Amino acid sequence: MAESIYTPFEATIPLAGGRTLLIQQNPDPMYRNEVFISYGDEEGVWLQDLAIVRQHYEMGPETFEPIWNHEKIGVGVYGDGEVDDITNVFFIDERKWEE
Repeated sequence: MAESIYTPFEATIPLAGGRTLLIQQNPDPMYRNEVFISYGDEEGVWLQDLAIVRQHYEMGPETFEPIWNHEKIGVGVYGDGEVDDITNVFFIDERKWEE
């Protein structure tokens, strides 16, 4: 059987003042359920991380591979322009729609 080829999604959205919003799916196939959101220049060159958005996961105890939770989203925010680390983490449960 042929092995599928993983091609991560990328988008560049033009903003005012010659800046761009960069959205990139994690290039590691094991972590394809997360995207990086960054701020860039007019050429789409990275300037600063803004957030990581992903399905929530825990590492498998024996496999050390992510076990994805399809009912929860995790958002890590780089809330301080002078710091290279995530400053805030939010977990958002999937909305349960009434029928």
